[in-house]
Amino acid sequence: MPDAQTPTIDRLLAQRNAFRLDSGGDPAMARVRFLLNRWLWENYDAFNPLRLHIAHNGQRPLDHAKGLGAVVARLVDEGMIRGGGGRYRARDLEARQWLLGGWLEELGYIAMLDAGADEAFYAQRIGWRVGTVEGENEIDVIARKGDVLSFMSCKAVSPDYIDASARERDKYRDFLLEADYWEAHFADGKGRAVLLLSTDLIDETQNDSPFCPVLLARANILDVEVIGRELDPWPNLVNRLREHWA
Repeated sequence: MPDAQTPTIDRLLAQRNAFRLDSGGDPAMARVRFLLNRWLWENYDAFNPLRLHIAHNGQRPLDHAKGLGAVVARLVDEGMIRGGGGRYRARDLEARQWLLGGWLEELGYIAMLDAGADEAFYAQRIGWRVGTVEGENEIDVIARKGDVLSFMSCKAVSPDYIDASARERDKYRDFLLEADYWEAHFADGKGRAVLLLSTDLIDETQNDSPFCPVLLARANILDVEVIGRELDPWPNLVNRLREHWA
């Protein structure tokens, strides 16, 4: 047990009149599904059509992306989806939530720990009080190294920024503000914030220039680190988060 002087996420949150409302996501499940989650991260182009198909309850036709058959076969084998003939559904509500984005929260959680965090939770509901007002937020990943808190927003979106709709791109700005708000509220500007997107943000064919310079400029102003799928494969993501903690 930590002594009274040892920093913990709970003690650091308490300094901001905030507290965890539950135990968050299941750490054991995140470890069990790690290889599958990593595989989805590294094969997201093929997985995204199925994700959208599930999101629309099987009513959206499946795009025949390269590798889609392998993704469908693996997720059927893993027991996460059911169906056939071009129509699939999640095994149950828990599987649906995982397919639509929970897998990325689990991946972000493991990445934070592998990058050196001392403590972390994911899918974590946080309660708070400001004067007489009470509220709550669900934070995708909250991590601690030493006495520094970091807040990660994990969003499964279009695999390529240039293919995203204007409406979806507007959401990226909202995601950025979400991560910034978490850090400001629960760490008083003394922590760190990360936006993890399943989108390729960098054009490697144009000297690694960003597809989204305005988004990254806003992130720089807000001091939110934006990480995209250009950091596939997995070791690159972990190394980037090690730099995040440095």
